[in-house]
Amino acid sequence: MESTSSSSKHLIAPDHSNKSKIYDLPSEEEFEEISHMQLRHYMLRYMWQCNFVAPVHDILTSGGKVLDIACGTGEWILEMSLSYPKSEFTGIDRLSIFPSAVKPTNANFAKENALTLPYENETFNFLRFSLTIFREKLWKNYLLPEALRVLRPGGYIEWQEFDYNMINKGPCLKIIIDGFIRYFEINKTNILICPYMEGYLKEANFIEIHSFDVKCNLWDGRYGNLAIHDFILSFKRMMPQLCQVIGIDEDEYLNLLSNLEEEMIKFKTSYKKWRIVFLSTLAVNCSCKKRERLQE
Repeated sequence: MESTSSSSKHLIAPDHSNKSKIYDLPSEEEFEEISHMQLRHYMLRYMWQCNFVAPVHDILTSGGKVLDIACGTGEWILEMSLSYPKSEFTGIDRLSIFPSAVKPTNANFAKENALTLPYENETFNFLRFSLTIFREKLWKNYLLPEALRVLRPGGYIEWQEFDYNMINKGPCLKIIIDGFIRYFEINKTNILICPYMEGYLKEANFIEIHSFDVKCNLWDGRYGNLAIHDFILSFKRMMPQLCQVIGIDEDEYLNLLSNLEEEMIKFKTSYKKWRIVFLSTLAVNCSCKKRERLQE
């Protein structure tokens, strides 16, 4: 994996040259016991060799408030709450797939709408978006203004996403990826948002924007094998939608999927993972002052 960044000395820049990894990938036995969302968490953690890069370690050590938007199964919240017992961690998602009973006392989960966050102004020190797909106008008009509203002055937000503009696509993957992108275009969502996120943040009055990207080779080692598995699972779940967009039946689609692993290795397919860290402005007045304004 190769990485580039526009980081500052205050950030925890991911170091992919370090041969002694802190975080490893799930073993074959563990792989059989975890869900697709859990797998993605472990893959991200391995890729970056950290759970965050924003300079919030001291705040979290002494006791801060953290919000994970679209937290999924809550793996990140559970790990972070154990690592920083003096801080309070909240994960929200539109689906109740997070833990409801067995969890650390400083970890909380709730089924909430990210477009209208049910929190007071300047509540959190640190916000996180990970693998969240929304329409461009929702990012600009709701998600980023709401994030800025609930973030304390000087607080940080961290965002990460796949770049689906994949490199060295074979013929089967090209058909699927083109259909995947087209499906989201039909639904007025730009799935190729990564290069544009910095611009959205500047428009929303965030400052000190730092970006990292890492190139991930799908043909290289155990990470590559797991990444291929991740893509195939994702595309298989979208089979009804993508069959309709591409204009093929399910048997033809499954045939495309069956060729992906061999094809990705042959063509040495890769993709980029983007991670952007940004600091809030000094006053919440730069955003919407009240949540009620977003609901109009």
